[in-house]
Amino acid sequence: MSENTQDKQVCDVLVIGSGAGGMSTAITAAKQGLNVIIVEKEPVFGGTTAFSGGVLWIPGNKICEGEDTRDAAVEYMKNETGNFYDADAVGAFLDAGP
Repeated sequence: MSENTQDKQVCDVLVIGSGAGGMSTAITAAKQGLNVIIVEKEPVFGGTTAFSGGVLWIPGNKICEGEDTRDAAVEYMKNETGNFYDADAVGAFLDAGP
């Protein structure tokens, strides 16, 4: 096995992924004076956020009123979360999100 000859990097916070969550974490940590390194496996920054444009799905909002019914949103969440479905959390999201 060969030894890695790259210089070692030291940081207070290592952020894996450069999407909205990773970048938010990195900015918050840096503003607190911490030394941050962000690593990204792709050749560009952005993660899933780059594909979605940073848009969030909030069913029942004023702009899309009537397009996403509550029942359709519940069904979608059940299908996406499988065994992790939490009816109370989904209900809170659907109540407070819009």
